[in-house]
Amino acid sequence: MFQEISTILEDLCLTPAPSGFEMEIGRKVADYLQTSCQHVEIDHVGNVIGKISGRNNSLRPIIINAHMDRVGFIVSSIGEDGFLKLCVIGTPNEKVLPGLTLSVRNKEKSRWIEAVVGTKCAHLSTPEDASKAPKLENCMIDIGADSAKEVRAMGVEVGSPVVYTPSFSRLSKTRVCGTAIDNCGSVAALIDCARLLSETQPERDVYLVGNVWEEYNQRATTFLVRRYNPLAVINMDMLLAGDTPDVRGQFEGSLGKGPMVSCYNFACPPFAGTIAHDGLLQLAEDTSQKLGTGMQRYVCVGGLGDNAYAGLEIDGPAVIEIGSPVRYAHSSREVADLEDISRQARLVAGMATRIGPAFRQGRFV
Repeated sequence: MFQEISTILEDLCLTPAPSGFEMEIGRKVADYLQTSCQHVEIDHVGNVIGKISGRNNSLRPIIINAHMDRVGFIVSSIGEDGFLKLCVIGTPNEKVLPGLTLSVRNKEKSRWIEAVVGTKCAHLSTPEDASKAPKLENCMIDIGADSAKEVRAMGVEVGSPVVYTPSFSRLSKTRVCGTAIDNCGSVAALIDCARLLSETQPERDVYLVGNVWEEYNQRATTFLVRRYNPLAVINMDMLLAGDTPDVRGQFEGSLGKGPMVSCYNFACPPFAGTIAHDGLLQLAEDTSQKLGTGMQRYVCVGGLGDNAYAGLEIDGPAVIEIGSPVRYAHSSREVADLEDISRQARLVAGMATRIGPAFRQGRFV
């Protein structure tokens, strides 16, 4: 199973899916869920929804979701000299851009075209040039064309989506490096959750969702809560590792020590975040001990996930965010541990099977 998760993760990482343009990865996720779920569909906004039927359909269901989209860019103008200007989709790390290749989708949605983020020749760089990274607005996006007419003949237009050119590689036995491991790692865990739940059949119906738009506006899961009225929502998103020299001590979370459970996250703006539901937090701790998955607690100010809005819908379903640690999030290459992702799937599936009739939705349990 460990190798299968690696194969799925590689497939997902190599599939371009900037927020708002998730069609290709959505179709792949639907195919993967088909092998375990009784029913799979793609809703009007692009959420991929798989259903595992529970033993008691009179109970309110559970939603487990993981966002399929990734940060990226969008073509904002095409110069007469053939160079492109871009705006961001979400919050990619602009500092890493110089010297990278990007992939631009053509209007026909039939292929992704490589572009180079040109850099000033080192021979001509001044000390001031060397001391700072260029801003996105000053980057030279070179698609190999000499004019706007040539760019448009290649099928690229204002509004074309752009991503870091996808990559994936193994660093060691369990460590992997790839594009958009945030959040392909959790989507791979979601797919494995479906497999595990299909083998155990939970008491409640479980909807496993690969959702869109997290990097854009984090509201796609609200449609799901309104539609299914779940008792609880478990959001799976890769969480920031705290084990690199630049952030060590700011928050906890190390690669190789198991899944991370977010106790609290918050961002201002937009004055939103998620405080873990007490009952789900205790259930995560109990399940991790029972299954031996390990569990790391996580608190972060400056980021939030889909549950920031899902938990405000209908009558306030119980919400929690669970992921695996990831290094260098939103850069062109991210690093994670396959064992963490495998344990994340086991933890969340185990929790879903233990949310029985006695589980209390109220926060003050």
